[in-house]
Amino acid sequence: MAELNVRRITQGTTIFIILNLLLVSGVAIADKCFLPKVHECFTNVNMTVLSENQTAFCNNEMGKLTQCLKPYDAACQSESIYKLNIEAFKPSTFGCNDNGSLQCDVKAIQRCYNNLDTSTIVTNVTQFCNFNLKEAQDCLMVYKNVCLSSSYSDLYKSLNASLQPNQYGCLDTSGVQCELFAATRCILDFNFDRMKHLQSSGWPSMNTTALCGHLQKAEACIAPYDNACKSKPSFNTIKQYLKPDFCKEPVTPTSSGSSATVANLIPNAILLLFYLTYR
Repeated sequence: MAELNVRRITQGTTIFIILNLLLVSGVAIADKCFLPKVHECFTNVNMTVLSENQTAFCNNEMGKLTQCLKPYDAACQSESIYKLNIEAFKPSTFGCNDNGSLQCDVKAIQRCYNNLDTSTIVTNVTQFCNFNLKEAQDCLMVYKNVCLSSSYSDLYKSLNASLQPNQYGCLDTSGVQCELFAATRCILDFNFDRMKHLQSSGWPSMNTTALCGHLQKAEACIAPYDNACKSKPSFNTIKQYLKPDFCKEPVTPTSSGSSATVANLIPNAILLLFYLTYR
């Protein structure tokens, strides 16, 4: 009998130890709030993902937290420390929308703007406006609905405003663009050819037919840009160099026999400087 009692006591002690091990390890027992395990759920959230990929953070990290807390949620509602942690880790705190859906990924929308390639904004406006800028706009558009209804709506609106065509001199993100650089090259080439002709022929033996040929060539060169650029003051300014009097009376002789007036030389010098800079 004494031996039987010892055996029962031993068995009872073993069960008690196992139950305590289960308790410490976090194995669920009904209606119990295991704060150490709850604490582990919160500390296992990988916060670095938030700075890299908000959609992954909201859908994966927050999703794992919800699943981890699920066995203890009802039992821990009376624990103030639990409620404080739940409040701190609300999805809205991190800009998360419904779990499993597209999120307003701040890093992603900033990349849409920062990755805009502006290398051709001067030399190839059509490439920039119709392809580079449109690509950035399309990238941002993916997040439009979700961001406008989030706490990051102001940031989204600001980035969207910064990607509007008029900010870069684009008429739109399709169709013919005002290639002002190319149009300017037409004028620069005309003036360069004109100066070269005058230097080689001199006054008064200049060949007006050849000069008019340079003018006609420049007019044909600039014609494709007329409609797209006509609203730009800078375009209308450079077109002034194609007035017919450049062809009919390209130079005015002076008493010293100079082949050009100062009035003609100054714009020539300026245009030549631009020509040598951008050619």
